[in-house]
Amino acid sequence: MEELSKYERIVEKLNGDYFFDYAVLRKSLLEYMENNVEGTLSLPCHNDTVPENFIVAPNGISRLIDWEYAGMNDPSWDVAAYILESRLSEEAIQYLLLEYYGKLPSPQERLKIKCYMMAQDLLWTVWALVRHYSGDDFLDYCCIRYERFRKNVKAVLHNPEYSLASMVKN
Repeated sequence: MEELSKYERIVEKLNGDYFFDYAVLRKSLLEYMENNVEGTLSLPCHNDTVPENFIVAPNGISRLIDWEYAGMNDPSWDVAAYILESRLSEEAIQYLLLEYYGKLPSPQERLKIKCYMMAQDLLWTVWALVRHYSGDDFLDYCCIRYERFRKNVKAVLHNPEYSLASMVKN
């Protein structure tokens, strides 16, 4: 969550404000992750697996481009990002998970993916606030990401079985 802290420091330097419940929800998520996310790995990851960063060559081979945010992370972060950014259906999520992990992940691994999805909405919310307070037009994007974060934190913390597909909906 180093990136989140970095963006928060920038928002503060820009004298920006957060949503009224930001601090409480942020704390809730981070505490929940600390108590429930086990087995985090640190491997080379892309860290920005949005659909636009995948290209398919004429020969059918897929390539992942735009390695600006690449670094050491848990590979489930990339899986979570792809699910979230691609707005996958439940069927597509199951297919992705089977292909990626070679089996359906355990409930604990699914919970880790859910936590990473929420953490990404939080991260991109604050990134959008930086852009907004710097004069760019990112407020709508910021609000969409934050509203989904808010909804999912409340849902997952009260019901860890909340589905991955439900989390991609705004």
